Amino acid sequence: METNKPHFLIVDDDPVVCELLSAMLDSFGCEAEVLMSSRAAILMLDRPDAASRFDGIFLDVVMPDTDGIQVLSAIRRNSHTQELPVIMLTAMDTASIMMNSYQKGASYYMTKPFCSHQVVYGLDLVLSASPEGKPLHRIHEIPEDFCQ
Repeated sequence: METNKPHFLIVDDDPVVCELLSAMLDSFGCEAEVLMSSRAAILMLDRPDAASRFDGIFLDVVMPDTDGIQVLSAIRRNSHTQELPVIMLTAMDTASIMMNSYQKGASYYMTKPFCSHQVVYGLDLVLSASPEGKPLHRIHEIPEDFCQ
């Protein structure tokens, strides 16, 4: 069944994060597909139809099989996924990991734990950047104390 809802891939080995992010995306009118293995994500995203299936990817940096930075690099090297927006997720709040993510082509970077307003902000960035996309919420409507 095909819908016009934005569709996101979540790649994270933590089932709690996957469930929380899926629920948030659902509440924002999006659909989510979850993979708990970075290797499975690489295999799925290597398919020619991958870019047309998803509006973006939420990708954990620290994964047990292949780290998210390597997955991000594979996404950017692949001609049919190189333009797909990728929002990086990590519990490691270091400038070097954040800068490495952006240098490898991350669209946005969120540290765990994150709040719903951070997710909305990231979604607005990636959806408003696409030619047919429209943001879910206007960014300027997010309150100043949005995650306190």
